[in-house]
Amino acid sequence: MQANRHPPNGLALFGARLVLQRLEALTKEIEGTREAKDIEYLHRMRVASRRLRAALSLFKRHCFPKAKVKAWRKEIRNITKALGDARDRDVQIDFLERWENEHQEQKYQPGIERLLLRLRQDRKRLQAPLLQAINHFENSGVISDIQKTLRKMLAHTHLRKVEEWTPEVFNHAFVHINQRLEEILIYEPFVDNPECHQEHHLMRISAKRLRYTLEIFDPVFNNDLKPYIKQIKQIQSALGEIHDCDVWVEFIPQFIEEERLRTLEYYGHDRVLQQLLPGLEFLKEERFKTRQKLHQSFVKNWHQILEAHLFEEIYETVCKTAP
Repeated sequence: MQANRHPPNGLALFGARLVLQRLEALTKEIEGTREAKDIEYLHRMRVASRRLRAALSLFKRHCFPKAKVKAWRKEIRNITKALGDARDRDVQIDFLERWENEHQEQKYQPGIERLLLRLRQDRKRLQAPLLQAINHFENSGVISDIQKTLRKMLAHTHLRKVEEWTPEVFNHAFVHINQRLEEILIYEPFVDNPECHQEHHLMRISAKRLRYTLEIFDPVFNNDLKPYIKQIKQIQSALGEIHDCDVWVEFIPQFIEEERLRTLEYYGHDRVLQQLLPGLEFLKEERFKTRQKLHQSFVKNWHQILEAHLFEEIYETVCKTAP
């Protein structure tokens, strides 16, 4: 009989249960996302797909068949991409509709309305590829394959009376939480500099990964990580708002150029574009100034976080709880 490459152990048990929970959170949002009556279904499905990918990444080398995990991650990465493209447009449209209600000066309306029109057109265009991606994901067999493989693993560990909370699980949690803590702190030297847009963006991604990792292993530490998860989420959200401003500031000049080319092609001149510029340029300037304010606020909060030794506390909590 061929030896099991991943013999039953507490880490495999923990990982299998976690991935099945993450998969269920993803699949229950599929129908609502397909119907597209409420954008929150798509938002929740996208977040669920990210959490599922994070879980698979943490346990891929220790718990699951290598070939299967590679195929699973590929399919989940594809559906995450399709969800992300559509969600990004939903967020932009929602923001711009609210922004327009707060800035109703007549001179700004033509530009903002044109931008909203193009965003809505683009979102409508993305719906067909999104539905195609969802259908492919459902028909690929990946959902049933994950369920079948991991349920078999759970049955295997049950028959052998495998304990879940083993030193191996605590060590795995410690290694990955420590890694995520180091990743976010790599960007600490760039926090104060408002020009470090890319580093702030990468820091946001690191905060998200740290948050997901803490959420995964929180039960291992008797839910002692919950207060820290909340604080890391606040860091992620603050950096996300800054990044959103960066996206608008970069996007608007590109949009203006695209509209200029459209008007040239249609009218033979770009004079019509002039009535769009006040609103578009005001939006860009407002987003730039908002970015400055958000960055100043984040810098202040970040130094308070460092003074409170948040990251050291997380590290110490993980260390002292481990057996």
